[in-house]
Amino acid sequence: RSDPGQTTNVAAEASFLVKKNEMSQRLMKVLTETTDPRVTGDGGKFDRTPFADPEQAGQRKAQIK
Repeated sequence: RSDPGQTTNVAAEASFLVKKNEMSQRLMKVLTETTDPRVTGDGGKFDRTPFADPEQAGQRKAQIK
């Protein structure tokens, strides 16, 4: 109620440390279970096409057709 726009970052507040750690563990579990590249060792995958340059990826798809 004190922050209806949810604009205050509470991540660094001690009162949220337990919840922050819990959420971090849950996230890492899901990323590991789904073999997300950021966890399996190829975190740079999302820095390359088609993720980093959607326009170029679209052009490449058009060339393949």
